[in-house]
Amino acid sequence: MLDELRAAFDRALGDRLAAYADRFPAPDGVPGLGAVLGDYVREGGKRLRPLLFLCAHRGYAPRGAPDPLPAAVGLELLHTFALIHDDLADNTPERRGAPSLHVRLAQALAEGAARPWADLARGTKERARTVPHPNPLSRREERCLTPTLSQRERESPPLPPGGGEGEGEVDAAAKGGSVRETNESARPGPHPYPLPKGEEEGPALASPVPRGETRRAYERQGRALAMLAGDLLHAGAMEAFAQTEAAPERVRASLELLTRLAMHTAGGAYLEVATRAAPRGDPDPRAALRLYDNKTGRYTFVAPLCTAAVLAGAPARERRRLAAWGRALGRVYQIRDDLRDLHAYAQARPAADAPLREETALMLPVVWAASRAGRRVRARLAGFYQAPEDTPPARRALVELLRECGALAAARDEAARIHRRAAQVAERLGMRASARRAMDRMLDAYLGPVACGGEGQGGVDAPAVEAAASTASRQEAAP
Repeated sequence: MLDELRAAFDRALGDRLAAYADRFPAPDGVPGLGAVLGDYVREGGKRLRPLLFLCAHRGYAPRGAPDPLPAAVGLELLHTFALIHDDLADNTPERRGAPSLHVRLAQALAEGAARPWADLARGTKERARTVPHPNPLSRREERCLTPTLSQRERESPPLPPGGGEGEGEVDAAAKGGSVRETNESARPGPHPYPLPKGEEEGPALASPVPRGETRRAYERQGRALAMLAGDLLHAGAMEAFAQTEAAPERVRASLELLTRLAMHTAGGAYLEVATRAAPRGDPDPRAALRLYDNKTGRYTFVAPLCTAAVLAGAPARERRRLAAWGRALGRVYQIRDDLRDLHAYAQARPAADAPLREETALMLPVVWAASRAGRRVRARLAGFYQAPEDTPPARRALVELLRECGALAAARDEAARIHRRAAQVAERLGMRASARRAMDRMLDAYLGPVACGGEGQGGVDAPAVEAAASTASRQEAAP
């Protein structure tokens, strides 16, 4: 079933992206939306959300009902939108082992701008050699009027008119002044929307991106274009979902549910970015799990499962079970992802997608250590997050501290406990056995086995978390 659904989904996704190329054509030298988004969306990705959605729909829809492929495509477009904005918020240079979208667009803009100006310069030189001027200058007059360029200025790439160092050369030739003096006076002032401190140079871009102010301009434009491309994907996701062939009242109810869950995810992401700081006050592991619900559970698992159930006409009781199952799966995945990220963070040379120091402060092992460990551990955590520099020895010391105090083992124990509870909820689901087997295969590959820690430090206060989340389950499952 999975191979069949994946092939059908890939065809539907390709058709949707090709339609964007036709609807939004771009002139030569400008990165076209169809090509940019087509390459980015197709690269990598496990297609977990659309495949979960399609399997769940087959599990509840009448036999022979058509697969809601447009809605599945909408879920993948919404996921891609979230990735683009996440990379912009964190200034991440890579995604899935390749440059992030804003880096690709900056590179494409730089290369596309360099070619026509270089061609124009070569064409002007060729015409100057073959077509004599009607009033030629003497050699001495040419030397007087031709400005002398420094070695750095001769090697810099050609720039478009209206900005950069090229203006200074034109002004100097016209006024007879010094090129260096004119260049200093013609340099642009501070950008009205400067990048945050530490991001002025942005992620490394390959040659031939110009340096200095022109390079930064391309990087700003790349970020702006990526944001707009993400916005288009968000609108395209809602359009695709609304075009699903099903009973109109079910389409409307599923789209309303998707919108509500997407708002929870955006709100959770906002709170996460706004509260990234050293653990202080009284950190609460239950709050960390609720953040996981908004950040991962609703977006990755609850939305595909419950919207599919609404479209298929599943009863409300079944939708509530799917919501509880999806939230548990989201917590398991996010805890495991945090453990992997902490391991990557402790490396001497972290990968480009390794977490930032402030991101680790909100991970469950760190929050557990700050709330359950002793005063000595809390003091060391405060010293780590308040240090002016983030060094490799300090990163390794953080992970070792989390291991010594039992925080890593507690997180593994909690993931294993939630995983067992998720399996119990799944056993009560009334979907078809074939769909359930396909989903189990996919989830086993995605989540993997959850290892239990052997230190037995105890997990999070699970009953309190479940009691607080019971009302949310009913609200999420409601159409």
